Amino acid sequence: MRKLIVLASLLAVAAPLVTAPAAAESSVQAGLYGVSLRFSPAACTVFGVTWSLAMSGYPCDPTNGELWPAPSDVNYTHMTYLRLQSEIYGEAVFTTCWLDVPPYQDVNHNLWWDFFEVSRPVTTTTTCGMYDEPFYGLCALYATWSRAAGNNQGTCKLELPDLGLTFNLQFELIEYKGTLTYTYAGTNLTGFVELSQTLNPANTLTGRVALARVDANQLQLAPGTWTNALGQTLIYLALEPLLRDRAYYSAFFAFLDGDPDTSEADYNIWFLLISDSNDSNGDGIPDFTDPVTPASQPKLSIQLAGGAVLVTIAGESGHSYDLQAVSSLAQTNWTTQLSVRLTNATQAVSLPLPATRTSFWRAKTQ
Repeated sequence: MRKLIVLASLLAVAAPLVTAPAAAESSVQAGLYGVSLRFSPAACTVFGVTWSLAMSGYPCDPTNGELWPAPSDVNYTHMTYLRLQSEIYGEAVFTTCWLDVPPYQDVNHNLWWDFFEVSRPVTTTTTCGMYDEPFYGLCALYATWSRAAGNNQGTCKLELPDLGLTFNLQFELIEYKGTLTYTYAGTNLTGFVELSQTLNPANTLTGRVALARVDANQLQLAPGTWTNALGQTLIYLALEPLLRDRAYYSAFFAFLDGDPDTSEADYNIWFLLISDSNDSNGDGIPDFTDPVTPASQPKLSIQLAGGAVLVTIAGESGHSYDLQAVSSLAQTNWTTQLSVRLTNATQAVSLPLPATRTSFWRAKTQ
């Protein structure tokens, strides 16, 4: 009779042969979208008088071009300071301005405002706003927006009817995309982001992230720092939990100063969007908040059953194992005889009798 040696009885000396996989590094897609727009200055001439206009996040020179998101108690989406200058005003005048950007749409269903995505077009759209003119008080203004898909630069025709002025401005979307590579330790996730600005890949943001998994639908992002391409440090924090919708995770996000090159803290508010197409266990929850738990070391029992070998695997239901064999423990060329996905914690499979007089078996977690 052929001699059958059960590897399960040798696990104490052969443990390295049967191991569960270590926690692996995984990667997801990450995008960071500026909720502020950057405007270039413009000028127009009316009745021989030249007017100049610039936008700014603060009412002083030098201007920074920022149109930033307005507080929730304001009836417009954004606001800025208009810097107006002409022979009539003499010195430059800064006046507060409130302005709507084109209304919210999410045609590609990725949870973010199409207007702020470089890949999405902006068809000609007119919005309204108000500004506080020094002589006339609150006055209406109108903005006509347009931008081609795939272009981070768009046009905005800004009309100030009470002054009879029209400025043709250019605005810029600030968008970064890249990857977040991460590992899990318990319920804590640590990782590293590498982002590049869309159409300006030399502008980069890199740094570490630390998140705590609350459940499959929520992560808490800890404050931290990233570094830009100039080596400047940007301090960040999440303004809300990172919430899941299908394969997307999103939260509003803030830098204490999003553009360190300007004289004041500015470009603060951003939208963080992470997507994960990986779902290792097929339960509809991405691996990003549903980490795959490594299977515990399986146990084998073997017995003869007529003209076959009956192998019983004690493991974890839902995990897959390779049954491998060699004719001598001195060999390293284990060959897979059968792959089994357990439907119960204990499952028996039948194998043909080995051709050699002595055989060893092991179960290896896939």
